Amino acid sequence: MSVKIYRLLPLLTLFAGLSLSLTDARPAEANDRKMMVPGRQDDIRDDLSKSRDGGRKVAFRYEADFEMYFDNREYNTNSPYLSKTIFGASVAPRIGFSVNRKHSVMAGAEIQKQFGGKFSNILDGISLYYNYDDGHHRLYAGVFPREKMAGEYSEAFFSDSLNFFRQVIQGLLYSYDGNTKTGWNVNVEAGIDWMGQYSDTERERFMIFSSGEFSTKIFTIGYNAYVYHFASSEAVHGVMDNILVYPYFKADFGQMLGIQEFSLRGGWLQSMQNDRKHGNGYLFPGGGEFSFVVRHWNVRLENKVYAGGDLMPFYDMTDDIGVQYGNSLYFGDRYYSVGSGFYDRLELSYEPRITDFLSVKVSAIAHFYNKYCGWQQMVTIKMSF
Repeated sequence: MSVKIYRLLPLLTLFAGLSLSLTDARPAEANDRKMMVPGRQDDIRDDLSKSRDGGRKVAFRYEADFEMYFDNREYNTNSPYLSKTIFGASVAPRIGFSVNRKHSVMAGAEIQKQFGGKFSNILDGISLYYNYDDGHHRLYAGVFPREKMAGEYSEAFFSDSLNFFRQVIQGLLYSYDGNTKTGWNVNVEAGIDWMGQYSDTERERFMIFSSGEFSTKIFTIGYNAYVYHFASSEAVHGVMDNILVYPYFKADFGQMLGIQEFSLRGGWLQSMQNDRKHGNGYLFPGGGEFSFVVRHWNVRLENKVYAGGDLMPFYDMTDDIGVQYGNSLYFGDRYYSVGSGFYDRLELSYEPRITDFLSVKVSAIAHFYNKYCGWQQMVTIKMSF
């Protein structure tokens, strides 16, 4: 199986090359040299040699992403996390071909290295996918990089480190970005990630997720949502249901004040969870989440508060063979498992605009759960082209 996967990349290149050589090449137009992907800071460059065959315009394409991730966590006994440092880097080259600039087939791999540890299994980072993009509608089908997600999700849904450790999505992702006749900007996405195939040891599991924002110049109505199905394997019977929704309202007065952002956001996190085999019906933990953001000169201060119940009530429980549910059932920040209490996250960050393909972010984050829990220092460097 692994031999076939490794042979796929040169086969794609050969196929694209044969398509170009069997048809008459046309000069590339100036604006064909570069095609921007909305929601990402990367360029996908087309080869100058292109062909036309019955209205089909074929071009060789390539992408590459690099990320260095540093996350130093210094926590005390009030924190649900232990102190540790996550430090590593990843690179993800991809090649393929496009037809009429809207349809693409891409293949590649992400290689990840935890500094001081081992390289990741390259098969876990393989990407093989189809992409449609007309500037407003985008569709990904197959195994594609998680960073293709464009939605903005609360840390209750996905933690800071998820993108770095869970490299790909296996399934479908659709997104839309456009404007209505009444002046609203619409950004929505929906997808399915099939995370586990039923086997002797692997539990069948998948997630359906979505996010959306509907914005005017000042006001935004938005939501995050997922439905997670954590089912059986040959060794473990029973199904866990984990549903989380977050409708919110946001107002940004930055433009009125002459700064990049001055926003207030508030909403309600509502979870619905059920252990079909061992539980006594659905649990409905929830709470309010509110944030305040000031940003100017690329310096950003955010204070985010959650007040409510434990959104991860089954985190420490185990299945029939003694395996803790933990991070297999929940993907958000563990500070949202605070129980009936108050969680405050205070983040100061600096993210200068260097180029359209290179970004750097430096952050200091303090955590409070009734008492001070400790802080993080984070540095991320991303390059995409």
